[in-house]
Amino acid sequence: MPLLILLSLGVTIACCVHAMRNGRPYWWLFVLIGTSWIGAAIYLLVEVLPEMRRSRAARSLKTEVARLVDPQRDFREAAQRLEDHESVETLTAMAEQLAVRERYGEAATMLERCLHGPHEHDPGTLLRLAEARFLDGDPAGALTALDTLQEHNPGYHSEPGHLLYGRSQEALGLQEDALESYADLAGYATSEEPRVRLGLLLQKTGRTVEARAAFETVVRNLERASKVHFRNEREWYQAAKANL
Repeated sequence: MPLLILLSLGVTIACCVHAMRNGRPYWWLFVLIGTSWIGAAIYLLVEVLPEMRRSRAARSLKTEVARLVDPQRDFREAAQRLEDHESVETLTAMAEQLAVRERYGEAATMLERCLHGPHEHDPGTLLRLAEARFLDGDPAGALTALDTLQEHNPGYHSEPGHLLYGRSQEALGLQEDALESYADLAGYATSEEPRVRLGLLLQKTGRTVEARAAFETVVRNLERASKVHFRNEREWYQAAKANL
């Protein structure tokens, strides 16, 4: 019994604190204090649970559950919106749904349809197009999209775009160009991925001493990094460590 009383008191106090911090009417305090656990239960049902349902975490969980129950729902909705009205927004949304399903060629086609009028040289669309083409096994097409992006948007900056440029060059056998791209990117990138890819390509071309230096730098950087950054970069840490 004492445990239940303490639990009821704790819940009531927590509800009172929540009410005061969130600007609820003062009469809630009288209800909570005067009716103990009954008032706390009413407060949770009326004030807290609806608030939780509206929270970002709750909406995210609801979305994930919906995807598990009906994994094709987002695809159908994107297709319907595109059928109702073709625009850059609906074409891009459909391209995203196709890419999620690894239908990269179709995603690229959708994105190509966005490149007209004022959006002809849109950097975001060109970058997504380059990625779709690369994942579809067309590194030359990816480079073309990225070159167009650079030509018409000289001030545009993108680490993922720079990395994709180097990977496309490497996929086409342009090893020296790819090494230069990776080295340039490694000088300012927030991720260690470019330096790992640089090391792997140096290793592949027989420049083992330089490759080892690149891997050692990755290991040293990440062993000194914060726990969060290390966790995010664990894949590249393990790759560098394995090649020492």
